[in-house]
Amino acid sequence: MTEPSNVFEREDLHNRTQVFQDRQDAGQCLSGMLKDYRGANALVLAVPAGGIPVAAAMAAVLEFSARCHYAYGDQVGSPT
Repeated sequence: MTEPSNVFEREDLHNRTQVFQDRQDAGQCLSGMLKDYRGANALVLAVPAGGIPVAAAMAAVLEFSARCHYAYGDQVGSPT
């Protein structure tokens, strides 16, 4: 099976802990992988709470035209 062309793998991040300095750094790194979408009318979805700062950094770096909207939900537990 061949790997899809839109999958990014960074060998320099393998087997590392503390890959990013913080969530903003993670968003900037991910933005570099998505640079072809800069300025696009795109949507970034994030899982609260840690994903929101990552998504906000991505939206800023990629200059997405849409404003950020967030949706919150309750955690879903496993059925017992």
